[in-house]
Amino acid sequence: GTERWVRLFETIQAGELAPDDEVIALLAAAMETQKEAVGFLFDGFPANMAQARLCQDKLGSPAKVVVLEVPDSVMVDRLKDGVNFNDTEETIKKRIQTFSEETQPVIQAYADVASKVKADRTSEDVFADIKKILDR
Repeated sequence: GTERWVRLFETIQAGELAPDDEVIALLAAAMETQKEAVGFLFDGFPANMAQARLCQDKLGSPAKVVVLEVPDSVMVDRLKDGVNFNDTEETIKKRIQTFSEETQPVIQAYADVASKVKADRTSEDVFADIKKILDR
């Protein structure tokens, strides 16, 4: 990929958050090419309060927030499986800590538009619940 994508992938693979301005620029560019879209689904964004404020300023407020809830033990197993990132124990701990410290406050800030889905079930069950939320 491009130098930007390689740099972002390396950052994410290390368990760190991508730079806010990079993420916003990529999202804004993608949204600009899809002006006829009814809406957009952001996966894992905004991941911290600074991103949430920037997102709100540049892209607008979210209509809905879907929170996939997974116990830490399940998350550890999924991150260790090698399918996605093949994370190390240290990186997994950092990801979980980053989520707790950085992302939980975002979820709380958007509580009025947030819906939680238990994601330690089959993908079909999780998808069905997400679809119900998005179809409302």
